[in-house]
Amino acid sequence: MTETEGPKSKETLSVAISYLLDHLGYSDQRIKERCYFAAKSSFAKCESTKRILKNTEIEKIFIGSQSDGTGLTRLSDIDMLQVNHAVICVENANDVPDKRLVAFKLDYKSTPTGYSQLLLINKGTDERFAEIKYALVYRNGKQYLSSDRFMTRNDDVFLKSKGFIGRNTCYYPRKGPSIPKYVKETYLEQFANYCTGFDLPKQSMDFIRAFPCKSKSLLKSWSQSNKTSKWPSQKMKDVIMTLPMHVVPVGHKTSRNRGNEWRVSFTMAEQYLVQSFNNSQVKLLVLLKLIAKHLLHPISPDITSYIMKHVTFWILAKHAEAEFKLEHLYQQTEISLLFLKSSIESGKLLHFIATKRNLFEQKISKAHKTKLLEKVTFLLDNGQSIVSQFLWDTNELGKFLVVREEIKKMAIASAVDNTENFKTTLFSYKSFSDYMEN
Repeated sequence: MTETEGPKSKETLSVAISYLLDHLGYSDQRIKERCYFAAKSSFAKCESTKRILKNTEIEKIFIGSQSDGTGLTRLSDIDMLQVNHAVICVENANDVPDKRLVAFKLDYKSTPTGYSQLLLINKGTDERFAEIKYALVYRNGKQYLSSDRFMTRNDDVFLKSKGFIGRNTCYYPRKGPSIPKYVKETYLEQFANYCTGFDLPKQSMDFIRAFPCKSKSLLKSWSQSNKTSKWPSQKMKDVIMTLPMHVVPVGHKTSRNRGNEWRVSFTMAEQYLVQSFNNSQVKLLVLLKLIAKHLLHPISPDITSYIMKHVTFWILAKHAEAEFKLEHLYQQTEISLLFLKSSIESGKLLHFIATKRNLFEQKISKAHKTKLLEKVTFLLDNGQSIVSQFLWDTNELGKFLVVREEIKKMAIASAVDNTENFKTTLFSYKSFSDYMEN
């Protein structure tokens, strides 16, 4: 492309970007493979953990971008949700299904939307109660489960393990509801990386503990709202109403009582929604995540992949499914950035399910807001020309060395990802869980 030719059409850019993403691991087939292997890994991890702990009440679930198909190995964190089914959180004491369970009542009084305090209403068996007793606090003659106290203990199965993974697992300080960790590379892996020139970051994991939660009121109000939107369909909403909900140990940043608050998590519903996307919609989310990671998050840490996921949800709800075709990928990215810009300006981006919860509340400082709006405006005004130069103008290669280096990393990560998935195919479900145990 020369200066006199001008930028390519948005349709041409859409097709070219889609083609590039296909080769970086985002074809429809590769995305479905990642979702399948993540589900298989979840099953194997869950079964091996139950055997190691000799406890059938602990469930482990891989969640996040590598599970919904939008994340690549080593370039995206692995998110592991550990659910303790010996505990149940309910809105009504009558909803406790088994008196042997430790039960908490969801107490929404004086908590921000989407958060709750956990009031003890049933101690369950002595053994189960002993496991969480350390995190209880007394207030006005009642016992509540403190999220801060709960996070003072790390009950990761590998913490005291003497196996290879246990000996080589390193833990970072608490980050929100998670305990981040990573496993050191073996000398063989380090040597292989050196020889091949791979320059991928360590594979880190966010280890998040949770309790099952039954919050019919939050889901019911959402399922009955926005009747004019065609997405998600009522059938999808009905499915979501049956999916597990959880509470995770983190309070609202601005709350005076945040150390005793727990956040209601809709992780399984969100994962179900992303896995319902067509290929164009997945690629839209991938592009928005890349924009956030490389262009917006460095300006403000409040612009995350999670924010971009909810931007995508709202765009899908506001636009007809027929608009989401691969030849419209660039236009949909522009529409999404306009929506994000409006949200930044107003300081308001609603959670897609807990619609009274503002994801931008008390976030994005004034200085960051100004810089973010400048960057998003620049992308909207100049994106078409910049992407055209990157894809077609060989005279401008020097301008995009950083971008090309990132694409190289994505290509390597995609290849590693493919190798890992192939290795998984060699195992049955049972043999895979045996492998993960060792």
